[in-house]
Amino acid sequence: MTIISTRINLFLACFLMPFLLMAQTEIYKVSPLGTKYKIIPAAIPEPGNYVYFHATMRTQSDSLLFSSRDSEEPAVVKIAGQEATLDSIGPVEDALRFMRLGDRAVVVMDISAFPDKPPGMENDSIVYYDLEVIEIISADEFSSRE
Repeated sequence: MTIISTRINLFLACFLMPFLLMAQTEIYKVSPLGTKYKIIPAAIPEPGNYVYFHATMRTQSDSLLFSSRDSEEPAVVKIAGQEATLDSIGPVEDALRFMRLGDRAVVVMDISAFPDKPPGMENDSIVYYDLEVIEIISADEFSSRE
């Protein structure tokens, strides 16, 4: 190895080392016990995918109206595209478009303007949906299950 190539290698090592160390510390976190780890987020569903989820619907006074956990099958919905409006999809379907596998979210739905509320909900103005995404699959996989 010549002196010039040694100097170039030394320069590159000194120049690149801080970037490599920064990249390593940005990728991995360290737990209080010293364990290095990296959380790899799941993908957000794409339009046309199907999302299986559990949903619990509660009133403003915390009365349980519905729980998919009580049935044998979870709820499923086809994910709409970005052009969707709240007139074409509801607030649950809207929130599911941005949730990842394993995510949980609470969706708040204003029902104060509803003309005919079910018995027991006449004084409620909000309904809460507790959602948990349990599976995301493609349209092809969904068709093969049917």
